[in-house]
Amino acid sequence: MNENMTKSIRLALVFGFVGAVGIPLAYEVYANVSRFIALALLVVGAVYVGLKLSKFSFKDAFVAFVFMFVLMTGFAIVGFMIIHPAVVKYLEDRSDYFSLSTADSVKFFAKTAGIQLLAIGVCVLKSCGKMMINKFRENSEATRKYIENAFDDEEKF
Repeated sequence: MNENMTKSIRLALVFGFVGAVGIPLAYEVYANVSRFIALALLVVGAVYVGLKLSKFSFKDAFVAFVFMFVLMTGFAIVGFMIIHPAVVKYLEDRSDYFSLSTADSVKFFAKTAGIQLLAIGVCVLKSCGKMMINKFRENSEATRKYIENAFDDEEKF
């Protein structure tokens, strides 16, 4: 395993554990505070992860993303079993707790998975952008050389 792969896996571990706590908390915000705020937090997190992972090669970033996604999903289920009852008890003691229907819960987790895929989209866009910039530089350099050779004072026949 190369050094960049090791670094990207370490980042994936950190993001996976943070996401495992963040997703259940975002679920509670989605259900009881504001759907927009919860989804905005998830989008910001996904873009941040995508930007951090995009400094690696696409292969390293993709492997790290898959590792992070699997780790985050598994631990988010465990975190949900711990966080959800605590939040329900806290809110019922102090105010009203609004629970989501099963269909709304499924929609939230589907949106969350889609938003997490945004992270890999950022990596793809950044790598495609780098490739396009490099291609543009190569083409402009070739064009410059062609123009310089076209206007040589000596005519070649």
